[in-house]
Amino acid sequence: IFEYPFNDHTEELGKSDLEIHIASDEKWNLLVFIDGNYSPTLSSYPNNLDNIQIENLRSALQKGGSPIENHLGRHANFKTDGFTAINTAFLNNGAFVCVPNDTAISTPVHLLFVSTQREIPTASHPRSLITVGQNSNLTILESYLGLTNHVYFTNSVTEIVAEAGASVEHYRYVMESPNAFHIGTTRVKLGQDSILNSISIAKGAKLARNDTQVLLNGPGASCALSGLYVTSGKQHIDNHINIDHAMPHT
Repeated sequence: IFEYPFNDHTEELGKSDLEIHIASDEKWNLLVFIDGNYSPTLSSYPNNLDNIQIENLRSALQKGGSPIENHLGRHANFKTDGFTAINTAFLNNGAFVCVPNDTAISTPVHLLFVSTQREIPTASHPRSLITVGQNSNLTILESYLGLTNHVYFTNSVTEIVAEAGASVEHYRYVMESPNAFHIGTTRVKLGQDSILNSISIAKGAKLARNDTQVLLNGPGASCALSGLYVTSGKQHIDNHINIDHAMPHT
């Protein structure tokens, strides 16, 4: 049984506790979540341009706007997938990145989800929404890090939308506790002539699943998916990939 951690430990960690475990650069925009809770003190936005939204999903929901209304929950179907339904039911904190048309971000955006030691097994439900406008580009990193050997459950959902002519470099790194459970759901929608390059690297976790579906929704859309997983003993890491060529010439 996994309990939802309503009390947070976001102020108990320092940046030095995280940097020794992950790829980092002081120039990157960084959103940090501890046990599913957003940490403003550990997050930093050195290259957040005025017209680009990089923020906690809760703040974005309060502001509203067409990217949230048009895309949040529209690509990861909570009606047909139980884990997505649970994630959506607990939708509270998460990452929101919105790049408008004709915009390029020169440095990556890093989304870091950290699990800490608790007295009882807990569950977190990270949620990310990433939209990239026409003829824009973005490099996005998702990292899932366990700072304990205890049992816990991470149930993440990421929705990525790339409009016509957009380019997205996507990296997903899972380094959970060797006794943890991880379900990662990624849903991507690509417009005409847009490009997704995605690399998934997974280690740790007692049981992990990387479930990626890409919808090629416009002529000329393309994706390249690759990855590496490292297991030992009785660890199990499952990669499920579905690419939907919904339009010709994809």
